[in-house]
Amino acid sequence: MSELKEQIKFKAFQTFLKYGFRSVTMDDLCKELTMSKKTLYQFFSNKEELLTECIASFQARNQEQSDAIQKEASNPIELIFLVFRHFMKEAQQNNHQKYLDLKKYYFDIWENANSCNEHYVINKILDNLKEGKKAGLYREDLNEKIIAKLFYQKTLLLSDQDFFPINEFRPVEVIHELVVYHLNGICTDKGRKLINDYIIKYFNN
Repeated sequence: MSELKEQIKFKAFQTFLKYGFRSVTMDDLCKELTMSKKTLYQFFSNKEELLTECIASFQARNQEQSDAIQKEASNPIELIFLVFRHFMKEAQQNNHQKYLDLKKYYFDIWENANSCNEHYVINKILDNLKEGKKAGLYREDLNEKIIAKLFYQKTLLLSDQDFFPINEFRPVEVIHELVVYHLNGICTDKGRKLINDYIIKYFNN
């Protein structure tokens, strides 16, 4: 039963991303999932409950992917490049305009999801900064809490079509500049020696 519920959430989320969070109804989902209303409502009492759980599952999958990526990295600097390479792939696959629809029409759901994501990401950035300091790759004098919050806010701009319209700015170039800007600001001389190697490895191919 729980396996079926997870399948419903996964397929429903893909449908929301494809057609829009506002426009897709529970009836539409029944047709898309080839499922009776009775079965769907057995798991979710309304669209808002389904949306909330869909997004929670999506965030959980992202966190699992983040943990897997962390194991690939040989050092904190490479981890930054690996994370943003993953972000680029995800951005190409998903229409971020749909997430703006979620914010507009289901603000409470969006706000809760955004709060959870902010807490998770900022803690990950803090961990990265601490590990970078230990390895002698990041400056000892940097304020971890301030840098973590600043960097998190900058990452939010990557999917802001008003700030970086896609017809004017290529996403890969924006991500490249953000990563290099961030790392040059926090790295020691030892850390900076690694940056160009990773630019070639992760951005120039």
